Amino acid sequence: MTYPDSLNKVLDCFEIPFVIINEKLEEKKSNLAWLDFCQIFILPPDFRQFLSLLDDGTKNNFLDFIDSFFKDQNNQNEYFFFSFNFKGTTKFFRIKASFLKSESKDKENLLFLLFHESISNLSSKIQSFKNSERLLRIILESAPTAVVILDDDEIVIYSNPAFINLRMSDALATGELVKIYEIYPNQAIRSACLACLTQGETIFLNEKVVDSFGKKRIQTFRIFPLRLHDKTIGVLAFIEDQTTSRTQETEFLNNYKLTLLGNLAGGIAHELNTPLGLTRLTAEVLINSFESGEAEKEEALKYLKQILKSVDKMAGIVKQVLRFSKGEELDTKTKFSLNHLIESSVMLYGKLFQTSDIFLEMNLEEGLPEMIGFSNQLQTVITDLINNSRDSLSRLKNCETKRTIVISTSYKEELDCIVLNVFDNGRILTTVEKEKLFDSFFDPNESHLEGKNSLGLGLSVSYGIIKRHGGVFTVESVENEGTRFTVLLPLADELKD
Repeated sequence: MTYPDSLNKVLDCFEIPFVIINEKLEEKKSNLAWLDFCQIFILPPDFRQFLSLLDDGTKNNFLDFIDSFFKDQNNQNEYFFFSFNFKGTTKFFRIKASFLKSESKDKENLLFLLFHESISNLSSKIQSFKNSERLLRIILESAPTAVVILDDDEIVIYSNPAFINLRMSDALATGELVKIYEIYPNQAIRSACLACLTQGETIFLNEKVVDSFGKKRIQTFRIFPLRLHDKTIGVLAFIEDQTTSRTQETEFLNNYKLTLLGNLAGGIAHELNTPLGLTRLTAEVLINSFESGEAEKEEALKYLKQILKSVDKMAGIVKQVLRFSKGEELDTKTKFSLNHLIESSVMLYGKLFQTSDIFLEMNLEEGLPEMIGFSNQLQTVITDLINNSRDSLSRLKNCETKRTIVISTSYKEELDCIVLNVFDNGRILTTVEKEKLFDSFFDPNESHLEGKNSLGLGLSVSYGIIKRHGGVFTVESVENEGTRFTVLLPLADELKD
């Protein structure tokens, strides 16, 4: 095939190498860029010589690609991608092919192959990918949080040093392939991974586990699906060991409860003193009756029943004190009645309200559904709120109105939650105080008045407990009315961390 000189000059101006070949792979036309391209590989500008550089598999695929154009003459503008190693360097090609159909039977059909200068771009992109991979690996290797990646067969294909240090599996440290349920036999963890793989769910859970030394631990799992082209191909899990922090949290909460209990000591002593005195008096009457020989069976039974009643009352007070003050594992969930918690908390205060002219009313909705949670912690919240309102009211001087605390409960069906309200007609909180109310070590009563025997922690502990139950804790303060604390507790089977 011959071309006018003017066309040849135009074609040679192309900076992208191209070559035109026939069905016999004979080179019919090329440009100067093709000549330079071949010289890189120390080859004559011949297409067959270029093919000799390729390995058998790549060459056969390329030839099949070329053959498809001559067999199907409707093919237009198709791309062929391949790479090969030349002198220790990987070369990348993106070749665009166009079929040139001859208009005359005397002329042969040709194929135009354009070698795009994407070699450097591809190399640059691959280097960029390698740099990104290196950066990602540095981040994962340095992360304090344990990271585990699973494939679609639940096999751990990657775990960072933070996870190895948890010593959940000695096999991972030696590079063995281990399935996740071999490390964590807990059914809940395996079910979570399967749900993530099969349904693409994102799952958060807390579980008690046992490490390779047989030591019990508490760990938080955040499990995410790894997706490629809308298909889940694996699982990414972030694991945090909460054992130490939970132990510290337990100790802190128990100390805080004991501090609250110390403030109630006077009321508790008064509550015990009354039935103790009655028991002693009844016993003395009964002894005197027997000694004088005047005791009758019915009268003796009456006195004995009175003694039992007083003993039962004292036992009930002691039981509530022990229940409130004893330590409790933070992850022990129980089913309980919020109304019963409120009643027992109020009983702990005994005569403290009567001696201070503070009136406490309870409007507890009957038939309130039981809830699942940490009852010991929630009783701390109730006691804390009562204590906060009592402190606020006790500081009111020259108060002409009746100082009152009202505790109420109700069930909101539309939210499927229990609502706890603690209202007092004490001092109104300022906007700044309401914003800081749940901050650690902030107490509005202490900030407003001096000389108060403050616990020093404000309502931050109670706020944390309510958040852990997935609840909402709000405060509303209205001029000439009072302050209302509202707690919404969802009736959920699971608790948030």
